[in-house]
Amino acid sequence: MSALTRDPLVVVLTCDRPAACYLAATIEQIDREGGRSLARRIYVDGAADALEPIHARLQGVQSAAEWGLRSLGAQGGSTEAMRRTLSDAAGEGRDVLFFEDDLLLCKNAVERMISQQVPAQASLLTFFDMKEVAARSSFGLYFRPPTGADHQGLWGCQCLRFPADVVSWLGAQNWQGTLFGSLKMSSDLILGELLLRHPSRNQIAVHIPCLVEHVGESSACFPGIGLPDWRRATNFPGQNFDARTLPR
Repeated sequence: MSALTRDPLVVVLTCDRPAACYLAATIEQIDREGGRSLARRIYVDGAADALEPIHARLQGVQSAAEWGLRSLGAQGGSTEAMRRTLSDAAGEGRDVLFFEDDLLLCKNAVERMISQQVPAQASLLTFFDMKEVAARSSFGLYFRPPTGADHQGLWGCQCLRFPADVVSWLGAQNWQGTLFGSLKMSSDLILGELLLRHPSRNQIAVHIPCLVEHVGESSACFPGIGLPDWRRATNFPGQNFDARTLPR
């Protein structure tokens, strides 16, 4: 079976955050809303000894044993963690359905994400948007440059589908050789800059409505500021919205 027809690999990126851990709730939702049949993997930004506290926090999750748990090595921040995650996942030769660890999903969200392929002209499809599409916009896929319609950058890696060829391409790029490459917590901005250089997939696609909402009050990228409105989805219809009702 080719990479174009295989189901995506689900990955969740996390780190050890004892004060506020959303991981268990997030993976339970992924399983419940359509992901249980997929290969699923948790990547931990941290050395091998960081796996034990993560494993302990998942003890109450019924399907936790079905998830792979991998260390990414010494904690390096979101940029290096994203790079290592995609480099490792590239070995699967399939699309990657990427989640951050602090999300609220609508009903059947993952089922929808599986069925919605990344358009040929897009380097990724995002199911969360905080600035590209106006609130109360109609259903559809909206196309933008990888650095955003405002050229201020790609904002947010909350929930992305990468096509298999782009996963491999990103794994071969020099992430530090970018404008923001020296920043430890700028994976989204660096991704946007890299994807702007892609030889053929020169846009990103935004799925409206958003199928996930960002709920993490404690952020590794923005410690101490809570969750301001600009870090929330512009078009999330609510946890009770059923993605099965959307047109194909």
